[in-house]
Amino acid sequence: MSSIQPASRAHMDEPGAAPRRNLILAWLSAWLVLVAIPIGRAASVAFLDARGYDVTTETEPPGLGLVSFLLLALIVLVPTAAAVWFGFRASSEGQRSGRTAATVAMVVGGGLVLLGLPLFLSRLLGWPLVLLGGAIIAALIVVIRRRGRDA
Repeated sequence: MSSIQPASRAHMDEPGAAPRRNLILAWLSAWLVLVAIPIGRAASVAFLDARGYDVTTETEPPGLGLVSFLLLALIVLVPTAAAVWFGFRASSEGQRSGRTAATVAMVVGGGLVLLGLPLFLSRLLGWPLVLLGGAIIAALIVVIRRRGRDA
């Protein structure tokens, strides 16, 4: 009878396996953001079509438009969040390109949502109010950053 115990999985992994795995998952998630955009758009259009609205010829009611936009945003932001999570983990573990994967995902996925939201809101409120709201948010960010530097 042997007294040798099988090694646990943690002991079997090589030392750099976790950072490398996080890096691979970060880049895979970043690529999935690009796949999620047309899938999210298709789901959004299918949602509106199921409710009887043809997106090419008529404008849907604001409530349905919001739900449609949120569906698109959710589908795109899930792989974006995964890429950011795994990318920054990989970066903190020494895999510097993890930060690049996270940044790419944030720019593409986050940019799509951040640009889509004002377009949707402009239909509800009009461009002057949306631009005013954007200017107020930008001014608040500047004030907060200045206070942070002065403190």
